[in-house]
Amino acid sequence: MNRLQDLKFPALRFFSESNGESVDVVASYDELTTTTSYAVRTGLFTKITLVTADGSAVRFKSARILHGVGPFWGYRFLFHRIVNVELILDHCIVPLPLEEVKSRVGKCLKDEDLWGEMGDFEEFENAVNGAGSISEIIGLISGAGNHPE
Repeated sequence: MNRLQDLKFPALRFFSESNGESVDVVASYDELTTTTSYAVRTGLFTKITLVTADGSAVRFKSARILHGVGPFWGYRFLFHRIVNVELILDHCIVPLPLEEVKSRVGKCLKDEDLWGEMGDFEEFENAVNGAGSISEIIGLISGAGNHPE
């Protein structure tokens, strides 16, 4: 697998925040590469790791703006410009074992206060730790925001 477009989505995206590492789910290559000019300038794409359902992991070191997206070349009144970016690889695509993915997700769950505010956090954390595949973890995280309280 040599091209980023060949990665299978949805995928887990690990990224740095002020309070540690966070994780979310990226549904498509277009979602991954469509962002704001502000996100690129402030380093959102610095040290992002993407892990696909088949265990392929790739780390990015930065992004370069290719062009604006939408009417008026992505410019919006009072908002940051919507752009398409080219992702610059830090490392080539490598396999990442399930246990390491579970460990990184678990660390993110402990680092981020938002996860702890879930009504069934312990049950969610146990489900992630007991997952039999990365696809299952992706499903749990993508459905986490849809849990009724």
